[in-house]
Formats: sequence, C-alpha cells, structure tokens
Amino acid sequence: MPSALPPPFLAEYVLYVALPRREREPFLGDLKEDFETNVVPKFGPLLARAWYWYKTILCVRMYTCENAIEPLLRRVIEPLWRRVVWPLLKWIVAPALVVHKLGWADAIRAFADASRAVLDRLR
Repeated sequence: MPSALPPPFLAEYVLYVALPRREREPFLGDLKEDFETNVVPKFGPLLARAWYWYKTILCVRMYTCENAIEPLLRRVIEPLWRRVVWPLLKWIVAPALVVHKLGWADAIRAFADASRAVLDRLR
C-alpha cells in the first residue's frame, strides 16, 4: 500500500532542474513510486527521505558527469583519435598485414620499393 509521506520537495526540485526534459517525468515517477510503495513502509520516514536524497545525489552526479564528459570526448578525444591514433595504427598494422600476406622476403622487398619511391619523390 502506498505511503502518504511525500518525497522531499527540495530533492524533487533538484532532480526536476538537473534531469533532461525527455527523462524527467519517467525518472521522477519511478522514484516516487518506489519511495512510496517500497522504501517508506520498509524503512520508515527518516531513512526513506535519506534514501531519496541519496538517489537524488547519485542521479545529479551521473548526469553532470555525462554532460561534462560527452562534449570532452566529442571535442578532444575523437579528433585525437582521428588525427593521431588511427594513423599510427595504420603504420603498425599495415606492415604486419603485408608480412602476413606476402611473407617476410616479399614484404621486405615491397618496403624497399616503397622507400625508394618516397626517396625518388623527395629528390
């Protein structure tokens, strides 16, 4: 049976402000339902309010970190991957694939030919 004790108003307000609009109503509804039907009857009003605040802090922390890390990934890590890591991987993996496909002698010959071609271009 649901409890008559409402969730802490300030915690609800913090969640309302912190959550993205698309997730606000479902999350608040689920949290309130869990609070009223499971937590209050089992642990009492004081611990239930502490539980609600705990969930509020976790949720705000999660969305704050997500919103801070996602732009960082998009602006810093992704270009770094495209401009530095991926070309380095190509330099490491491509010769290994050539060796695997051609064998050592042919791979060394192909590398020597490619090196000569690069040197000829530079001259």
